[in-house]
Parts: sequence; structure tokens; C-alpha cells
Amino acid sequence: MSDRETTTLKGSNKGKPFRWFMIVIVCVMILTGLITMVDIWSNEVVEATGSSETRRIILPDGHQVELASDSELRFHKGAPNELLLVGVATFNLDDQGQSLTIDTRDLHIEARDSEFRIWARDSTVVDVTSGKIHIFLRDSNGKEGESPIMLEQGDSYGYSLPAK
Repeated sequence: MSDRETTTLKGSNKGKPFRWFMIVIVCVMILTGLITMVDIWSNEVVEATGSSETRRIILPDGHQVELASDSELRFHKGAPNELLLVGVATFNLDDQGQSLTIDTRDLHIEARDSEFRIWARDSTVVDVTSGKIHIFLRDSNGKEGESPIMLEQGDSYGYSLPAK
């Protein structure tokens, strides 16, 4: 083998440690991203009030919720616009353009740019102060209906799941 060929072979090994270093860095970045996504989607936020307590909550998107006594509001960090309510809450959705969905035992509610109050205990009652919201009734299996009911300012609607 000539000196020229020997030099070429030795020179080709120079980039291998750097290449392996870059592969390790990329793998660490991908793993960190996956762990972060799992952390964001799996962490549930629970806001709850006691028997004589009320709490004002500002959701990550800026919407305001006033949680009445003996109430609970749940959502996941990865989906802060999808809420589960047990109890009583007043929602003030400024005209930020983002919609909010609230689930109760009886109803699925979709709202944007509105203010309304929900009583969700044995049955669910929705009272719209301003704006418009859409509600979907649930059947006895908890499945929501396909046809929404639109409520506007001044409308009120109550519903309880049919017995199984």
C-alpha cells in the first residue's frame, strides 16, 4: 500500500468520533422532547373548593373561571381548553378567539366569546349571560348527541341524564 493510500485511510477515521457525538446529541434531544410531551399531556390540573370557599381561576389561555363552593374543575396541561366540571362555575370567555369545551355528567358544552354559569351536580343547568354557546346532550351511556342546542344571552337550559 502506498503512503498516499495510508494517509487517506487514516484521515477517514477523523470524522467518526464527531459523527457519533452528533448521533448521541440528536438521540438525547429526541428523548428529551418525548419525555416533555408525556409530562405535558399526562399532568392533570385539579382546582377544587371547600364548603365555604370560592376561587377565581385564570386558565392558561387567559379565560377566567369563578369556581363556587364544593366544586371541582379538571383539565390536562396539554389540553387546557377541555375542562371537566363537577359543581358550580361561572365562565367569562373574552373575545380571545379560542373556544372552550366543558364536560359535565349530563352535557358537553362548547363556547367562545361568552359568559355563562353552569350548575353541574345531580343534573346540569346552564344560564347564558352574554354571547352564544352550544350544548350537546348525553345519553344514558354518556355518549354526546350529534345535534347541538344553541343558547343565547338570557337563555337557560337544564338537563339530567335519562335513567339506564
